[in-house]
Amino acid sequence: MEPTREAVLSIHDGHSRRLYRSPMSDDEFRAWQRYPDTFFGRLEGSKRSADDPVQLYDFLLETYRTTSREKLLEFMTSWPDRTRREQMSHAELAKHYCLALANSAAERANAAVPTHIARMRPIGVRQDEA
Repeated sequence: MEPTREAVLSIHDGHSRRLYRSPMSDDEFRAWQRYPDTFFGRLEGSKRSADDPVQLYDFLLETYRTTSREKLLEFMTSWPDRTRREQMSHAELAKHYCLALANSAAERANAAVPTHIARMRPIGVRQDEA
């Protein structure tokens, strides 16, 4: 049996799901092998690692910045100082959450938290309140 090169797509329109097949040229197949994340017109998030707390914070913020304010508050229900968090804007709350997660991960990994990160506080919070 001769191998075939074809793309199989699943498209869901909210009501039904359909499968589509399309033959692939040799050039298309080579492009897919070389750049699978960008094929079919959709750029997938690249798989990357966080080698230090700053990179982890950036990754977490990219992930959680679109999480609803209500969901972020729910994630932090057991944390102290709920009143202060409820006064934060959505952006401040996401930064606060991601900073705490990154610092916690760094501490658990016995990694040194960079001084400039350890000094960071959400906007509107004095140093003695943090």
